[in-house]
Amino acid sequence: MPNTIIHGIIPYILASVFTENKILKWIALIGGMFPDLDGIPILFDTNFYYQIHHELLHPPFIGFVIALPVALIVKKLYGIKIWKTYLAFSLGYLLHSLVDVFFTNWYVKLLWPFSQEKFSYPIFLNLNFVLAFLVSLWILFNIFKFIIEKKNLLQEIKKLLPKKVV
Repeated sequence: MPNTIIHGIIPYILASVFTENKILKWIALIGGMFPDLDGIPILFDTNFYYQIHHELLHPPFIGFVIALPVALIVKKLYGIKIWKTYLAFSLGYLLHSLVDVFFTNWYVKLLWPFSQEKFSYPIFLNLNFVLAFLVSLWILFNIFKFIIEKKNLLQEIKKLLPKKVV
């Protein structure tokens, strides 16, 4: 579960560099976490989990396909341009696969359906903890930032309220 969250936070942070739109940031986060839906079988059957995890939903091509209906739904609900949502979701999805290739021992079929070749270059395997730590720090920073901003907002609201007459 923590790795799944990290897979979402990374594209969220990256999307934050390019857009202020909170919906697009969340779409990138969902795109980054989506491939791990093929990990749900771990709740029921560990052997089945090891058979399909990284096989079913991790190829980036799947994300490129899923991004289109997601973009159409977001366009209908929020009016965001289809290409922006498509890009946010599919890049989040792609980042998930790339992080797995370089930060874990899990193989990913990066070129499926054009090739069955599996890729794994865990050159940053020892940095997996560092990545998790940095993302955790980012989460804590944003929680504190939210609390401080909320406190400041409450103080501003109090200033606007009429003072009690004694």
